[in-house]
Amino acid sequence: AVLLAAAAALVPPPSRAAAGPGSAARAPLAPPVRLEAAKKPTDTVVVPPDYNVPIGFTLAGAGIAAKSLVFGVPIAVFGLFMFRQAGKVRFVLDSKALEVQFYNARKRELKTGGLNFATGTDNRWNYSSFTDWGFLPSKDFPVLVYFFETQTESKFERGQFHLFPVLMNGRKLYETMKDRIPVGGGK
Repeated sequence: AVLLAAAAALVPPPSRAAAGPGSAARAPLAPPVRLEAAKKPTDTVVVPPDYNVPIGFTLAGAGIAAKSLVFGVPIAVFGLFMFRQAGKVRFVLDSKALEVQFYNARKRELKTGGLNFATGTDNRWNYSSFTDWGFLPSKDFPVLVYFFETQTESKFERGQFHLFPVLMNGRKLYETMKDRIPVGGGK
């Protein structure tokens, strides 16, 4: 409220006197004042779910099923599975690491994701271990998010590769990762 009062005092009301009677012209307004406080990279961000990718897969599968059940039904079922996962999986970005956690809607709580199914390690990766990250096909149309990190043992020079469907708000994920991870992100 104090910020709003201060901003209102700085922005004069538009003057119509210069426009003359019956004229629709208005005096130029002052540039907009940004009232929200900047987010600190130390704040923990839980990226909210987004259902665009699951809906896209489900609808594409249904459309393909109209021509071929063999191909369409598995795609639609995969879309429904992703829809369910979007309600559960959360990317949590704190001051040091990105972590995959699971949301329990009944208890309204987040739980750690346990061990990674492919590597057997925690689903938590320090930002300092990232060697590259990005979105496929692009940050403006995010379907998949990938990253390479060196925290997990890997035979590859760039580090262990991770790939996730974007079941969360892609724009929020991109902005938060860009603020916290010094490499990659332009894709």
